[in-house]
Amino acid sequence: MKKFKDDQVLKTAFYLGGVYDLLLGVGLLFFPDLIVSILSITKPNNMIFVQLTGLFLLFAGYCLCYAGYFNVKKMTFIGLGMVILRFSYLIIAIIGVINKELELIYLVVGISDAIMALVLLIPIILTEGTSVKQLWQYTD
Repeated sequence: MKKFKDDQVLKTAFYLGGVYDLLLGVGLLFFPDLIVSILSITKPNNMIFVQLTGLFLLFAGYCLCYAGYFNVKKMTFIGLGMVILRFSYLIIAIIGVINKELELIYLVVGISDAIMALVLLIPIILTEGTSVKQLWQYTD
């Protein structure tokens, strides 16, 4: 399989994932009522949980953008961690919808997260220098 020699595609994927998280994080942290109404979900009794999710997303978005800006190949583990978290959320959303504990919109958000996970994962796999062996080698 042909791999990307340049890491520009990988950087772009990290920036896309980071901006996605930053925008959603800002919305959840500073405008939680607006996001709840846009998504048409039942308003939680305590909005602090929505805002904490926003804070987490701000941090995740910052980490992805930081890695994309400085040394995306050395910080690929950040992208891999986000891929795991995004697919985990999709699994949780599927289980929650099946058990009728979550509204359907959570599954839609889970699917958009899974798409963003693929946007991160595919360039990680296809960029030269990001194999497991190469990622675990220490280089200064």
